[in-house]
Parts: sequence; structure tokens; C-alpha cells
Amino acid sequence: MSKEQRDDGREVETPFELIHRLEAYVYKVLEKRFNGNSPEENETVITCSPEAKEVFRKFQNYLDVTTLYLDDIKQFARRGREHAIRLAGFLASIRKEQTITESVAKHAAELVLWHWSEVKDCYDDSVDSPVDAVAERVKEFIADNDGVAASRDLYRSLHIRREDVVELLDGGHLNGYAMWKEGKLVSIGDRVYMPDGAKLISPLPKRKEAS
Repeated sequence: MSKEQRDDGREVETPFELIHRLEAYVYKVLEKRFNGNSPEENETVITCSPEAKEVFRKFQNYLDVTTLYLDDIKQFARRGREHAIRLAGFLASIRKEQTITESVAKHAAELVLWHWSEVKDCYDDSVDSPVDAVAERVKEFIADNDGVAASRDLYRSLHIRREDVVELLDGGHLNGYAMWKEGKLVSIGDRVYMPDGAKLISPLPKRKEAS
């Protein structure tokens, strides 16, 4: 990446040759889009290597962790893997390759990460939700569901993942609450509603010992 430079008033030389080459590649890719006729002639199949899939997986996990409490912009990050895969497919097409390699996947992820950094730099973190505020949202949702809520419903309504709740519980931000599994259903709620025989996923803060 080039170093940051201040505007010195001089005109910037435009690399027209590179621009025209990229333009040609873009039009070539657009012309090869499937149009319903002769799929064997105009359809391009690009596969993803196992190594590339791992790059995309780790990339998405990184974005999810770094945007846990950035409510206003986390939705952009949640589609980071999708954007990276699309870019990787285009890069592979430019290189006339039919497989997205680990190297291509990393380059695509770096491009998305650069754009994400630009978004984050413009974000006003003064409106960011603190951890306790997120915990309050979880408590309110549970209260609205009579003291117990399925983790999948919490995610669908507030986009708060099961892993996020575990971090809140472990960090002592949800005192009196727990997460448990009964059969295939994972629930979050007040401990008094935890049924007998349910498997505790995230432990509650220790109770005070009786004097």
C-alpha cells in the first residue's frame, strides 16, 4: 500500500494502460455470464480449494470478533466472507484459473479488509454500544419472552450470536442468567427456569458461600 501523501497541487499521472486492461477484463467477464443459451459455451465454473476455504473462514471469524459491539456497522462485516469470495472469483478469472487458491483468497480478503478499514475509520465510536448495553438488550429480550429465550431467536431478532452471550456470561455481565442445552435446543434465561437434566453451557457466577 502506498504511503499517505498530502495534495501538493500537481496533477496525478493516470495509469491509462492499466485502467484499459482492467476495463477489458471486466467486459470479458460480463460477456461470459450465463444467459440461458448454450451453458456449456458461456458458463465458467470456478471452484474453491480447501486452503482458500480456510482463509475465508478465519477472515469472517476475525471480522465477527472485531465488530462484536459495533452495532451500526457490523452488518457490513458479516458479509465480509461473501465479498471476499466474489472478489476471489473475479481475480481467478483474470488469471485464467479455475480454482481459487490460498494466495488468491488472501489477496481478496486483503481488499475487503482495506474497504472495511475505511468504513471503520469513518465510524463514530462515540455511538458504539458498550458491553453492558448489549447485556441489557439480552436481558430485555429474555424478559419479553417470559424469562427464557432460544439462542436462535435471540440471533434472529438482535443479531447477537450464541458465542457473544457466552462471553457476556463469562465476563459477569449477565449475573443470574445461564445458557443450557436440552435436546437440540439451546436456551438462555434466568437460572430458575433451567430444567432438571439440562446441560449447562455457560456457568453462572459463583454463589456466595453461606456463613
